[in-house]
Amino acid sequence: MYELLQRISFSGNSFDFKVAICLVALWVMVVGCTIWSIQSGSRTPVQKKMWIALVVFVPLIGILAYLPTCIDREQVTLLPFFRKQ
Repeated sequence: MYELLQRISFSGNSFDFKVAICLVALWVMVVGCTIWSIQSGSRTPVQKKMWIALVVFVPLIGILAYLPTCIDREQVTLLPFFRKQ
């Protein structure tokens, strides 16, 4: 794994098929986890379909737009307790 991470560069000599496959696999996992999060959330079916369409057809913008909405309100209420006193 260390050797593969050392090879990740977008210069012509080090970017090969293995690096491309790893980057594609990582991207598929990120999109898959986002879709799984949308499906397991407490939204209406129409909202779920809208978010999934946004994530599938405009992946980077869709994931970044969904990120703030996936935080549970119960977890947000605990944030003041973690601040330095």
